[in-house]
Amino acid sequence: MFGEVGLLTGDLQINATASCLVMTTEILRSMLYCGSDVTRDLEFVIFDEVHYINNAERGYVWEEVLILLPAHVSIVMLSATVPNTLQFADWVGRTKKRKVFVVSTPKRPVPLCHYLYTGTGGKSKHERFMIVDQESNFLLRGYNEAVAAKKSRENEYKKSFGPKGTKQYMNPKAEQTMWVAFIDHLRQSDKLPVVAFTLSRNRCDQNAENLMSVDLTTAKEKGHIRNFFQKCLQRLKKPDRVLPQVIRMQRVLENGIGVHHSGILPLLKEIVEMLFQSGFVKILFATETFAMGVNMPARTVVFDDITKYDGVQSRHLMPAEYIQMAGRAGRRANKIELSVCNID
Repeated sequence: MFGEVGLLTGDLQINATASCLVMTTEILRSMLYCGSDVTRDLEFVIFDEVHYINNAERGYVWEEVLILLPAHVSIVMLSATVPNTLQFADWVGRTKKRKVFVVSTPKRPVPLCHYLYTGTGGKSKHERFMIVDQESNFLLRGYNEAVAAKKSRENEYKKSFGPKGTKQYMNPKAEQTMWVAFIDHLRQSDKLPVVAFTLSRNRCDQNAENLMSVDLTTAKEKGHIRNFFQKCLQRLKKPDRVLPQVIRMQRVLENGIGVHHSGILPLLKEIVEMLFQSGFVKILFATETFAMGVNMPARTVVFDDITKYDGVQSRHLMPAEYIQMAGRAGRRANKIELSVCNID
């Protein structure tokens, strides 16, 4: 489309001599290590999602690149979630012996409201309580009402089935009922498409399978999805086109449901992203990798849990992680959007 743009990743090398190159930080580090001609001609480096420097696994790569870049290179750093902006800018300035200008935008173009959802279907389908308004004020009343609604439901559960310990977990059937009711609630509130952050690849797949009874697309949309999917599959070898994951993905996509995580074939992830971008995917079950640098037209973001396994331990989401993911709501939309947690 643009001619003088190239792409360099571990998998792809397209137009590597272009004047504007899009690449991973790891590729740039390798170029700096070996003194590539590209690095000698550099004028600008733009670090998108620079808060990744805090990442335990990959952050040192970003740090090394910032240190190794030649003094004449101008650096632009972009992020919505760097928690200590001025301290970070000060470190970069001292390291590069250059002035660093911090330009911040504290106000979101599309306001974000935060809710707790306590519904489980039936009469409780529309139980959604605002806890942070569009001015970022915490609403204690909304939180207390959500806690009371949750406690009332737990008491009813104990009356019917007896106490099961300190924490009540939904059985698969009850969870399926809850998701069906919740999606219907969002549809009636005109809050689709939605990104449902499910911080487990298995649960992403499981939730999509459990919602096969939910149909969110028209016959015309189904036809478009089917044709688009089959057209994209021509890039795969014939035996790969009938893999269980491929068949399952087409089935759920035709109903307007998508899945996006690192265990999915790259081609299928691209298909899901393009269909979501075009408005054909109404609910997307995704892990947090979808939160990085993807600008999709989501009106709502949902968290089915606020704990994640980080490779070492199971822990609560950090504020910056929550902000990064919740911020996916309201992209390319024109009304107040919402972030919803299922209270547990």
